[in-house]
Amino acid sequence: MTAYDKLMELQLELKLWDTIQSISFWDQLTVMPKNSGEFRGEQNAILAKTRHKLITSSEYEDAVLKASEDAQNLPENNDSKIQVKRLKETFERSKKLSSDLVSRLAKASVAGSTAWEKSKLESNTAIFLNELENLVVLAKEKAEAYGYEKCPYDALIEDFEPEMTSEDFDTLYNPMKDELSQLVQEAKDAKGFKEVSGVFPSPKQEKLSRELAQELGFSFDNGAIMTSSHPFSITMGSNDFRITTRYLEDEPFSGFYSTAHEVGHSLYERGLVKPLFGTPLGEAATAGVHESQSLFWENRVCRSPEFLENWHSNITSAFEPFQSWSKSELCRTVNRVKPDFKRVEADESTYSLHIIIRYEIEKLLFAGQLEAHEVETAWNESYKKYLGLTVEDPKLGCLQDVHWSEGLFGYFPSYALGHILSAQFSETMDKDLGGLDKRIAEKDYASILSWLDKSVHSKGRKHHAKDLIKEISGENLSSSAFIKYLKKKQERVNMI
Repeated sequence: MTAYDKLMELQLELKLWDTIQSISFWDQLTVMPKNSGEFRGEQNAILAKTRHKLITSSEYEDAVLKASEDAQNLPENNDSKIQVKRLKETFERSKKLSSDLVSRLAKASVAGSTAWEKSKLESNTAIFLNELENLVVLAKEKAEAYGYEKCPYDALIEDFEPEMTSEDFDTLYNPMKDELSQLVQEAKDAKGFKEVSGVFPSPKQEKLSRELAQELGFSFDNGAIMTSSHPFSITMGSNDFRITTRYLEDEPFSGFYSTAHEVGHSLYERGLVKPLFGTPLGEAATAGVHESQSLFWENRVCRSPEFLENWHSNITSAFEPFQSWSKSELCRTVNRVKPDFKRVEADESTYSLHIIIRYEIEKLLFAGQLEAHEVETAWNESYKKYLGLTVEDPKLGCLQDVHWSEGLFGYFPSYALGHILSAQFSETMDKDLGGLDKRIAEKDYASILSWLDKSVHSKGRKHHAKDLIKEISGENLSSSAFIKYLKKKQERVNMI
């Protein structure tokens, strides 16, 4: 057996541990009894510790170093060489963390998630902030173990966006803030939308969401949809794709667009090369690229005038309060630009401002300029500054996202990056397919998905975000396509 074959064998074993962890996570967030968190923390800790021991073992080290040596003379674009390069990067990063720290991080994630659920239920921020303090301390310890050039936060961003730093995100976000604020200001006088009011039964929402998922390409033969407090997508195996959504009986579009978003994630996972499952070329490029796929289907497709014209009868006939709505009213209501407290319900123009708020808070936390117990105050001040909103209910404030409770610091920047990437991908796709809007109008989702599979999904982790967008579009990573898209979208909606 060659060193490369041995490395692939060990990598498959690692992926089996990953999927076992995924099963535990799925259960925890969907059906686990509320008082079972402490023991689940112990279970997850032993899983994480066992996996970490394998990837940092002398056997794995020997395999990755020997395979790396054997691959030295191969061309740079050789798949085997790329596989080994990525696995060596992951190995070297993993080896910097002790098994003890990995175990403590896993336990803290479950404790944080449990506290977050309780805090939301009781609208008591203090319960969560107590756990947040420990999560931040552990994340700082993790950043120090990884090492960094300029600031600890960069070490955490690296987990989700390799080769990107807070300076890169500042370069992307700083010009966007003024542009987005201007778009929001210009939309204040928009007319023709309807106020959403009434009761929208969950069973009817579920039926509509399942129809949507199937139309976009989600298969229930190897997929499942359940509900959770915070929607997510998860892959249990090479042929096991699951998502969750949530149905709010006073907000019917919440579940519908959460489903579209999570289906987008799942379609990415389904488009990865199955024989390479568990290896870098069978994994998503980065978190930001993953978000670009979910945001593409949620917004570029399912909020488009073409999609909403096709789905007008499905949506209006499903709910009595909508039965008198015209196609124009549906389109303008779904695309209304209006500052709101909830990130996951935000329109395309305000969404990235929600992300910038979280990003700036994280930067302050890991620069030592903000303490965990001050997060709620910083959050509320930022919402007033950027969105003109006064937060009165913590469930609509710093308790609305699950990420910090799980220790996922450095992830939020990937969401706005996803919008930026989606816009750049869409420009290229529009040219290649002879009009993206035309394909949506014809319900030709197969051609759209085929383009994404070929251009994005099948590449796996061959490229990180900046290199991938350069290869596909020929352009450097930039927010200009996204801002141009938003301006054009507002003009189109206003003319409907």
